[in-house]
Amino acid sequence: MLDLEAASALLDVVHSTGAGVALIGDQRQALPVGHSGAMALFWRRSLRHVELTTTHRFTDPEWADLTMRLREPRSEDGMRDVAEDLIRTNHVVMTNSDVEAREAMVDGWFDAVRRRETISLVTATHTEAQEISEAIQSRRIESGAISTSVAISGQSGQPIFVGDLVQTRRNDSLADVQNRQNWVVKTIGKDHVILAASADTTDLRKVSLAYAESHIHLAYATTVYGVQGETTDRSLVGPGVDAAGLYVGLTRGKADNAVVLVAPTESSAKLLLVEMMQRETVEETMEKSRGAALSELRRAAQRTIEPIVTAPGRRLTSAGLE
Repeated sequence: MLDLEAASALLDVVHSTGAGVALIGDQRQALPVGHSGAMALFWRRSLRHVELTTTHRFTDPEWADLTMRLREPRSEDGMRDVAEDLIRTNHVVMTNSDVEAREAMVDGWFDAVRRRETISLVTATHTEAQEISEAIQSRRIESGAISTSVAISGQSGQPIFVGDLVQTRRNDSLADVQNRQNWVVKTIGKDHVILAASADTTDLRKVSLAYAESHIHLAYATTVYGVQGETTDRSLVGPGVDAAGLYVGLTRGKADNAVVLVAPTESSAKLLLVEMMQRETVEETMEKSRGAALSELRRAAQRTIEPIVTAPGRRLTSAGLE
């Protein structure tokens, strides 16, 4: 998650103090919000490397091997092979619409609860994560699993109740909570909220209502940045994620991992998977940035653009206004 600007500042400190530096991470996972490439440059220039190559998380050794190929398919042919194997081994859920895809994600959460298993729901955007989270919350309210008698307002006025799964979005040293930690709302008081760690309900934190209103939101689903480093029993990845989202999302679950696609056929699902695996490039140099831009332009130029109706009798196409 180290961007180039922060890496440059770090090197200024290293040069001025004579200190050494060790970096730990995986550039095949989610990239920094800023310019990527710092890890690649450090790896290229470092005199010492240690690379972990053995996978311990999964119960199925064949799946462990497939995730390594998913992490670095190396070529477009390799991407097609990975896509075919994901479909063949039933790690792809095919749906006909965005609505069906969202329902599959919600159903997956409740199925995991019935099995007494933990699950990661990974989405392409924060908006999608909140839509799924609110749908799960609504169904839990209907079933009586959570009560609406006491509530707080989270980020953007989002109603949050006792029993909801939430995420803190800002470090607070006094409350001892960190950005992107997951919690269950334990109790709601007049001026505070008690949070229990999602993995250990005896691990409690107390935050103010002011903090909750500004820095807490529902977290039944989250983006790849919210699940990186997590281990659950299962994982379900939503449509439209990039290569990092696909790889990270499909490697959270110990027992089962699947991706939900808006694709009615295996051939369309395969095409989508290959496209998703292409949506990330580590750009540590200007040459790499230019190459990534050209590659994206080539892919965009090959897509069919549907006509956009602009006025009666006229339409906007890739060739212009007709």
